[in-house]
Amino acid sequence: KKAKLPTHVELSAEKYKLEKDSVILLEQVRTIDKRRLKEQIAHLDDETMEKINHALQISLGLIEL
Repeated sequence: KKAKLPTHVELSAEKYKLEKDSVILLEQVRTIDKRRLKEQIAHLDDETMEKINHALQISLGLIEL
């Protein structure tokens, strides 16, 4: 999968030991109770977390493109 918007962050299946390449869609933020989380599926490095934070800031209108 490819990131198509500035609010998308790509995750490599190989790098993060996922079943398939994935894209985090930061324009689709949802609030859920943490008790609904069953297991950790990946650990994201600092560089990816910076990309996520930047995309989230764009999604929330905190910064301009």
